[in-house]
Amino acid sequence: MEQYKKETGKNFKTIRLARSTIIEWLVKLKLNGSPYKNKKFRYKRFEKGSADRLWQMDIKQKGSGEDKKYVALIVDDHSRLIIGGRVL
Repeated sequence: MEQYKKETGKNFKTIRLARSTIIEWLVKLKLNGSPYKNKKFRYKRFEKGSADRLWQMDIKQKGSGEDKKYVALIVDDHSRLIIGGRVL
């Protein structure tokens, strides 16, 4: 909140919304549900036939400002096991 005020010069105002209100608005805007229910976005799972044939890496950011951290994970595509990772 202090970062917001520093960058914008305005006070941050917190509001609370009930989960049901958020869901109601998402339904009205047709933004609820999975995109994979639509046939043109049909999800297809893939995986290599044996271990160590393909690895995937995923990087996620946590926090902001000076507290920002990155988590990098390497996953074996066949077994879905995490084979490596690091917090940066």
